Amino acid sequence: MRRAGVALAVALLAGTPATLRAQGAGDHVPAQLSLEDAVRLALAHNPDYLGALTQRDAANASHLQSVGSFLPRVDASMGFSGADSRVVTGTDDFGNPIRREDPLNSRFSSSSQFVGLDFTLLDGGTRFHQLSAANAQIRAADATGAAQRATVTSLVSQRYYLALRDARLIALAEQQLASAREQLDATRRRFAVAAADRIDVLGAEGDVANAEAALEEAHGTANKSKLDLLQAIGIALDTAFSLTSEPLAVFDPSTLDADSLVQLALTWSPNVAASRATLSANSATLSAAHSQRWPTISARAGWSRGLNLPGYDAIFEFNPPDRTYSFGLNVSLPIFSQFQTQAAVGQAAAARDRAEQDLRRQQLQTERDVRAALIDLRNAYRREQTAERAVQLSRERVELARQKYQVGAIDFTQLQAVVDRAQQDERNAVEALFTFVVARVTLEEKLGRSVGPDR
Repeated sequence: MRRAGVALAVALLAGTPATLRAQGAGDHVPAQLSLEDAVRLALAHNPDYLGALTQRDAANASHLQSVGSFLPRVDASMGFSGADSRVVTGTDDFGNPIRREDPLNSRFSSSSQFVGLDFTLLDGGTRFHQLSAANAQIRAADATGAAQRATVTSLVSQRYYLALRDARLIALAEQQLASAREQLDATRRRFAVAAADRIDVLGAEGDVANAEAALEEAHGTANKSKLDLLQAIGIALDTAFSLTSEPLAVFDPSTLDADSLVQLALTWSPNVAASRATLSANSATLSAAHSQRWPTISARAGWSRGLNLPGYDAIFEFNPPDRTYSFGLNVSLPIFSQFQTQAAVGQAAAARDRAEQDLRRQQLQTERDVRAALIDLRNAYRREQTAERAVQLSRERVELARQKYQVGAIDFTQLQAVVDRAQQDERNAVEALFTFVVARVTLEEKLGRSVGPDR
């Protein structure tokens, strides 16, 4: 059996930033769609996964801002101004305001240029804590992206296998229709030699009609399954394709230990890793908020030049001759910040505490999900084994019943009951197989690791 589940294992094992971005996936579903193709397309088009990747972009922006806080701030300015005034008032010898007989007209202009540099020398470690928080946010974004990747991969895998199940049910319905038609032909031949009556012929014709209706219904169900798969991929829903991958192998899960699986999940589960990374980021943010209580020492240096002249001669003077150099040292002590520091610390502490509870909740949820998924897998295995055994027995019964019918030992109604039971057992076996496969995919998503012989 070709191991079609490799795509899910690769996605669950991937966790580095480089693996989070979709790589060169095409926009079209190939006519022959494998599980690997479906996962590859989903990682390029699924909106939930692509939306999760935007968190990394935001984290990168915060990281760049944190790195920039260690660099000096440089600002420059340039300005030109002019004025024209007309004064009609003045003062006499005693300082009293009087109206001038001849208005005084004046005109002047100025130009100025400035370059300044600010650099923080000491800030109580705020910049280092903020950089640490930014790095933690990047790790949290990567972990969130990996968790979403695993979720999307699992969803696509489950829907792929469900679509494959429905495709197999179509093939089974076609076989059952062909068998019903063969039985109708045989019954008509027996009727022609008076070995069967009209009731048997009508019953065989009814079986053909029911098989045709079942085949049509199977086609409709399979089309809906393909729509569900395309929706999970995140691509156009009017695409025609066929499925090429084989289902995962069935194995006995009784050897899997629940406690060991829980410990494995708490170590490797993408969801737990994302919660743990979020807690680390919130803890670093809290440390940065606490550091705002410490004094800040900063230095500043500047260089300016300018020119003031009567008239408009100084406007657009790009090389003014008056020059000034300045420098200074500033110490700032946050004595009272209108409770802004206390508010920042309180909010950061609340976010950290909430992240701790989210991590604990996620760990409990993961343990519950792993144990429940293992129960489902074991139940599915027993159901699949029982269904396979029932199919073998039903096939033997059908063969014996047809032999008896040919010699007249049983009537058509009895044969029909045996055939109907066998056909139902065939359908149950197909559904049981894929119930096991989906249960296995679900368990592997919760674990963050693969299980079974073909991974």
